[in-house]
Amino acid sequence: MTGMYVLTAAMYPEATSRYAALGSPAQALAALRRDVATGNLSNDDADAIAMGLPLVAMEESARRTGYLRLQEALNADETWAAIEAATGADPLRLGQLQRRLPQMWMRSVWHGTGRQQLAVSLADAPRLQHLELHGYTTDDVRLPGDSRAVHIPVPPAAALVVPDAHGRKWLAAHLLIVEEPAPRRMWRLCLEAGTLDPAPARHVIVMDLPARTRLDTAVQRHHEKAVRGLDWRPIWTWALGAVLTQSPPTSRA
Repeated sequence: MTGMYVLTAAMYPEATSRYAALGSPAQALAALRRDVATGNLSNDDADAIAMGLPLVAMEESARRTGYLRLQEALNADETWAAIEAATGADPLRLGQLQRRLPQMWMRSVWHGTGRQQLAVSLADAPRLQHLELHGYTTDDVRLPGDSRAVHIPVPPAAALVVPDAHGRKWLAAHLLIVEEPAPRRMWRLCLEAGTLDPAPARHVIVMDLPARTRLDTAVQRHHEKAVRGLDWRPIWTWALGAVLTQSPPTSRA
Protein backbone atom coordinates (compact mmCIF):
# COMPACT_ATOMS: atom_id res chain seq x y z
CA MET A 1 0.00 0.00 0.00
CA THR A 2 1.35 3.39 -0.96
CA GLY A 3 -0.77 5.35 1.48
CA MET A 4 -1.82 7.81 -1.24
CA TYR A 5 -5.60 7.98 -1.20
CA VAL A 6 -6.04 8.57 -4.92
CA LEU A 7 -3.98 5.43 -5.65
CA THR A 8 -5.39 3.06 -3.04
CA ALA A 9 -8.96 4.06 -2.15
CA ALA A 10 -12.07 2.82 -3.95
CA MET A 11 -12.97 5.56 -6.42
CA TYR A 12 -16.52 4.31 -7.00
CA PRO A 13 -18.92 1.78 -5.42
CA GLU A 14 -18.02 -1.84 -6.05
CA ALA A 15 -21.34 -2.46 -7.80
CA THR A 16 -20.56 0.15 -10.47
CA SER A 17 -18.52 -2.26 -12.57
CA ARG A 18 -21.37 -4.76 -12.56
CA TYR A 19 -23.86 -2.20 -13.87
CA ALA A 20 -21.34 -0.86 -16.41
CA ALA A 21 -20.90 -4.40 -17.74
CA LEU A 22 -24.59 -4.55 -18.71
CA GLY A 23 -23.84 -2.60 -21.91
CA SER A 24 -24.23 1.07 -22.66
CA PRO A 25 -24.53 3.76 -19.96
CA ALA A 26 -28.22 4.08 -20.86
CA GLN A 27 -28.73 0.37 -20.16
CA ALA A 28 -26.89 0.72 -16.85
CA LEU A 29 -29.11 3.64 -15.81
CA ALA A 30 -32.24 1.71 -16.80
CA ALA A 31 -31.13 -1.18 -14.60
CA LEU A 32 -30.46 1.22 -11.72
CA ARG A 33 -33.95 2.69 -12.04
CA ARG A 34 -35.49 -0.79 -12.04
CA ASP A 35 -33.57 -1.76 -8.91
CA VAL A 36 -34.64 1.43 -7.15
CA ALA A 37 -38.28 0.84 -8.16
CA THR A 38 -38.22 -2.69 -6.76
CA GLY A 39 -36.59 -1.59 -3.52
CA ASN A 40 -33.35 -3.45 -4.17
CA LEU A 41 -31.36 -0.23 -4.22
CA SER A 42 -31.68 3.12 -2.48
CA ASN A 43 -31.76 6.38 -4.42
CA ASP A 44 -28.50 7.47 -2.82
CA ASP A 45 -26.74 4.23 -3.72
CA ALA A 46 -28.08 4.40 -7.27
CA ASP A 47 -26.84 7.97 -7.61
CA ALA A 48 -23.35 7.05 -6.36
CA ILE A 49 -23.20 4.14 -8.82
CA ALA A 50 -24.37 6.35 -11.69
CA MET A 51 -21.66 8.92 -10.92
CA GLY A 52 -19.13 6.10 -10.93
CA LEU A 53 -19.96 5.04 -14.49
CA PRO A 54 -17.77 7.75 -16.09
CA LEU A 55 -14.88 6.69 -13.85
CA VAL A 56 -15.19 3.09 -15.01
CA ALA A 57 -15.31 4.35 -18.60
CA MET A 58 -12.23 6.50 -17.99
CA GLU A 59 -10.28 3.47 -16.74
CA GLU A 60 -11.10 1.59 -19.93
CA SER A 61 -10.41 4.61 -22.17
CA ALA A 62 -7.05 5.20 -20.49
CA ARG A 63 -6.05 1.60 -21.14
CA ARG A 64 -7.34 1.61 -24.72
CA THR A 65 -5.49 4.83 -25.60
CA GLY A 66 -2.22 3.49 -24.22
CA TYR A 67 -2.15 5.73 -21.12
CA LEU A 68 -0.72 8.51 -23.30
CA ARG A 69 -2.83 11.64 -22.81
CA LEU A 70 -5.71 12.66 -20.60
CA GLN A 71 -7.59 14.39 -23.40
CA GLU A 72 -7.52 11.28 -25.60
CA ALA A 73 -9.15 9.23 -22.84
CA LEU A 74 -11.53 12.04 -21.88
CA ASN A 75 -12.69 12.58 -25.47
CA ALA A 76 -13.28 8.88 -26.12
CA ASP A 77 -16.85 8.05 -27.11
CA GLU A 78 -17.39 5.68 -24.18
CA THR A 79 -16.24 8.28 -21.67
CA TRP A 80 -18.49 11.03 -23.03
CA ALA A 81 -21.47 8.68 -23.24
CA ALA A 82 -21.04 7.82 -19.56
CA ILE A 83 -20.58 11.47 -18.58
CA GLU A 84 -23.75 12.53 -20.39
CA ALA A 85 -25.75 9.65 -18.92
CA ALA A 86 -24.53 10.25 -15.37
CA THR A 87 -24.88 14.03 -15.29
CA GLY A 88 -27.71 14.89 -17.63
CA ALA A 89 -25.69 18.08 -18.26
CA ASP A 90 -26.28 19.18 -14.65
CA PRO A 91 -23.53 21.77 -13.92
CA LEU A 92 -22.98 20.62 -10.34
CA ARG A 93 -22.54 16.98 -11.33
CA LEU A 94 -20.33 17.97 -14.25
CA GLY A 95 -18.18 19.99 -11.87
CA GLN A 96 -17.75 16.97 -9.60
CA LEU A 97 -16.57 14.85 -12.52
CA GLN A 98 -14.23 17.55 -13.80
CA ARG A 99 -12.35 17.18 -10.53
CA ARG A 100 -12.52 13.40 -10.33
CA LEU A 101 -11.79 12.31 -13.91
CA PRO A 102 -8.20 13.65 -14.13
CA GLN A 103 -7.43 11.92 -10.82
CA MET A 104 -8.95 8.70 -12.17
CA TRP A 105 -6.85 8.93 -15.32
CA MET A 106 -3.64 9.55 -13.36
CA ARG A 107 -4.43 6.62 -11.08
CA SER A 108 -5.05 4.41 -14.13
CA VAL A 109 -1.74 5.40 -15.73
CA TRP A 110 0.21 4.63 -12.54
CA HIS A 111 -1.46 1.24 -12.05
CA GLY A 112 -1.23 0.39 -15.75
CA THR A 113 2.42 1.26 -16.33
CA GLY A 114 4.35 -0.37 -13.52
CA ARG A 115 3.44 1.36 -10.23
CA GLN A 116 6.77 3.18 -10.06
CA GLN A 117 7.67 4.69 -6.69
CA LEU A 118 10.49 7.07 -5.79
CA ALA A 119 11.88 7.52 -2.28
CA VAL A 120 13.36 10.83 -1.14
CA SER A 121 15.87 10.66 1.69
CA LEU A 122 15.34 12.57 4.92
CA ALA A 123 18.54 14.46 4.15
CA ASP A 124 17.35 15.56 0.71
CA ALA A 125 13.73 16.33 1.65
CA PRO A 126 14.26 19.78 3.27
CA ARG A 127 16.58 21.14 0.58
CA LEU A 128 14.83 20.15 -2.65
CA GLN A 129 12.35 23.05 -2.73
CA HIS A 130 15.36 25.40 -2.66
CA LEU A 131 17.22 23.57 -5.42
CA GLU A 132 18.76 25.90 -8.01
CA LEU A 133 17.14 24.96 -11.32
CA HIS A 134 19.22 27.38 -13.34
CA GLY A 135 21.38 25.42 -15.76
CA TYR A 136 18.89 22.58 -16.19
CA THR A 137 16.55 22.31 -19.16
CA THR A 138 13.36 20.36 -19.72
CA ASP A 139 15.41 17.83 -21.69
CA ASP A 140 17.38 17.05 -18.53
CA VAL A 141 14.42 15.87 -16.47
CA ARG A 142 13.06 12.37 -17.08
CA LEU A 143 11.04 10.12 -14.81
CA PRO A 144 13.10 7.19 -13.46
CA GLY A 145 13.52 4.40 -15.98
CA ASP A 146 11.58 6.42 -18.58
CA SER A 147 8.42 5.50 -16.68
CA ARG A 148 5.13 7.26 -17.40
CA ALA A 149 4.10 7.82 -13.78
CA VAL A 150 5.79 7.91 -10.40
CA HIS A 151 4.48 8.18 -6.84
CA ILE A 152 6.65 10.10 -4.38
CA PRO A 153 5.86 10.01 -0.64
CA VAL A 154 6.76 13.41 0.80
CA PRO A 155 8.61 13.29 4.14
CA PRO A 156 7.32 15.84 6.69
CA ALA A 157 10.83 17.31 6.75
CA ALA A 158 10.16 18.66 3.25
CA ALA A 159 7.79 21.20 4.86
CA LEU A 160 5.77 21.64 1.68
CA VAL A 161 2.63 23.60 2.59
CA VAL A 162 -0.62 23.03 0.70
CA PRO A 163 -3.91 24.95 1.08
CA ASP A 164 -7.34 23.34 1.20
CA ALA A 165 -10.62 24.79 -0.09
CA HIS A 166 -11.17 26.61 3.23
CA GLY A 167 -7.81 28.36 3.28
CA ARG A 168 -6.31 26.05 5.89
CA LYS A 169 -2.71 24.89 5.47
CA TRP A 170 -1.54 21.30 5.47
CA LEU A 171 1.78 19.55 4.94
CA ALA A 172 2.10 17.72 1.64
CA ALA A 173 2.16 13.94 2.07
CA HIS A 174 2.19 12.50 -1.46
CA LEU A 175 2.94 13.48 -5.04
CA LEU A 176 1.89 11.58 -8.14
CA ILE A 177 3.57 12.71 -11.36
CA VAL A 178 2.27 11.55 -14.73
CA GLU A 179 4.07 12.56 -17.92
CA GLU A 180 2.34 13.13 -21.24
CA PRO A 181 4.79 12.81 -24.14
CA ALA A 182 5.65 15.13 -27.03
CA PRO A 183 4.49 16.83 -29.18
CA ARG A 184 3.10 18.65 -26.14
CA ARG A 185 5.15 17.21 -23.33
CA MET A 186 3.80 18.02 -19.88
CA TRP A 187 3.73 16.82 -16.30
CA ARG A 188 0.46 16.40 -14.44
CA LEU A 189 1.01 16.46 -10.70
CA CYS A 190 -1.55 15.23 -8.17
CA LEU A 191 -0.72 16.53 -4.74
CA GLU A 192 -2.23 15.20 -1.51
CA ALA A 193 -1.81 16.81 1.88
CA GLY A 194 -2.55 15.78 5.44
CA THR A 195 -2.71 12.33 6.99
CA LEU A 196 -6.49 11.94 7.10
CA ASP A 197 -8.35 9.47 4.90
CA PRO A 198 -9.46 10.84 2.49
CA ALA A 199 -6.85 13.59 2.21
CA PRO A 200 -8.15 16.98 3.37
CA ALA A 201 -6.49 18.72 0.43
CA ARG A 202 -5.88 17.39 -3.07
CA HIS A 203 -4.88 19.35 -6.15
CA VAL A 204 -4.02 18.48 -9.73
CA ILE A 205 -1.72 20.97 -11.44
CA VAL A 206 -0.14 20.86 -14.88
CA MET A 207 3.12 22.23 -16.28
CA ASP A 208 4.21 22.25 -19.91
CA LEU A 209 7.76 21.03 -20.60
CA PRO A 210 8.61 22.30 -24.09
CA ALA A 211 11.87 20.99 -25.49
CA ARG A 212 15.13 22.83 -24.74
CA THR A 213 13.45 25.19 -22.27
CA ARG A 214 15.18 26.19 -19.04
CA LEU A 215 13.49 24.54 -16.08
CA ASP A 216 13.36 27.76 -14.07
CA THR A 217 11.61 29.38 -17.06
CA ALA A 218 9.05 26.56 -17.25
CA VAL A 219 8.30 26.89 -13.53
CA GLN A 220 7.95 30.68 -13.81
CA ARG A 221 5.59 30.38 -16.79
CA HIS A 222 3.38 28.07 -14.74
CA HIS A 223 3.43 30.54 -11.86
CA GLU A 224 2.35 33.40 -14.11
CA LYS A 225 -0.72 31.42 -15.23
CA ALA A 226 -1.66 30.15 -11.76
CA VAL A 227 -4.61 31.41 -9.73
CA ARG A 228 -3.69 34.62 -7.95
CA GLY A 229 -2.57 33.98 -4.38
CA LEU A 230 -1.40 30.40 -5.02
CA ASP A 231 2.33 29.82 -5.40
CA TRP A 232 3.12 26.34 -6.67
CA ARG A 233 6.80 27.09 -7.35
CA PRO A 234 8.08 25.35 -4.17
CA ILE A 235 6.03 22.24 -5.04
CA TRP A 236 7.28 22.14 -8.64
CA THR A 237 10.88 22.81 -7.60
CA TRP A 238 10.72 20.03 -5.01
CA ALA A 239 9.17 17.56 -7.48
CA LEU A 240 11.70 18.40 -10.19
CA GLY A 241 14.53 18.17 -7.66
CA ALA A 242 13.35 14.77 -6.45
CA VAL A 243 13.39 13.42 -10.00
CA LEU A 244 16.71 15.07 -10.93
CA THR A 245 18.32 13.66 -7.78
CA GLN A 246 17.07 10.15 -8.63
CA SER A 247 17.74 10.37 -12.37
CA PRO A 248 20.43 13.02 -12.99
CA PRO A 249 21.21 14.04 -16.58
CA THR A 250 24.11 12.09 -18.09
CA SER A 251 26.24 15.20 -18.20
CA ARG A 252 25.83 15.69 -14.44
CA ALA A 253 25.58 12.09 -13.20
